[in-house]
Amino acid sequence: MNLSALKKQEERKREAAYAPAARWQHIQQTITWAEANLPPHLRRNRPRTAKVLPITVGTRPPVQS
Repeated sequence: MNLSALKKQEERKREAAYAPAARWQHIQQTITWAEANLPPHLRRNRPRTAKVLPITVGTRPPVQS
């Protein structure tokens, strides 16, 4: 038996022992964990925040008397 056939046989055994509902739940948990551990600028569906405009000094028009 070559290595490729052995690998496929072991994968079939592992898949047969894994309940589909439990497998799907583990996949969802893995995705949730991975998304939660991404840096903020790479996250999907991140909350929108209001844009804050910088306050600049000395930009007011001169007061006319």
